[in-house]
Amino acid sequence: MGKTKLTYDDAMDRLTAIVAEIEGGELSISALTAKVKEAMELVRFCRSQLNEVQEEIEQIFDGEDR
Repeated sequence: MGKTKLTYDDAMDRLTAIVAEIEGGELSISALTAKVKEAMELVRFCRSQLNEVQEEIEQIFDGEDR
C-alpha cells in the first residue's frame, strides 16, 4: 500500500474500485486472487481506523461524565 499515509477515505475509494473490477467479471484467476488479498488488507485497515475513532469518541464521552 505504498509509502504514503493511507487514509480511511482513500482505502474506501480503492475498495470500491476493486469491487467494481471484481463485479466486471473479466479478471483472470490470479488477478482475482490479488484483488481479493488487497481488498482484505484494506478492510483490515478500515476496521482498525473505525476502532480507533470509536475509542476516541468513547474517551471523549467518558470525560464528559466527570
